[in-house]
Amino acid sequence: MSVAEFQKLHDQLGQLRKAGKHEEGLKHFTSDCCFMTPFRPPYGIKDAHAVMNDPKIQPYASADSKIIVDDIKV
Repeated sequence: MSVAEFQKLHDQLGQLRKAGKHEEGLKHFTSDCCFMTPFRPPYGIKDAHAVMNDPKIQPYASADSKIIVDDIKV
């Protein structure tokens, strides 16, 4: 996957997150992925739906953000 393709994926996931389409966005992650945020301890995909629907997280989940991918290492 090129940097441009990975950036496009991040942009698409950001649009889904901002639109509140969390279930659709989660389809792009593996079952053993780990999400890290400054607001809580790391969590996996099994807890992601509950975290995304937490009222305390909503202002951040719908906020504008931009992730810039500069390199990919596999």
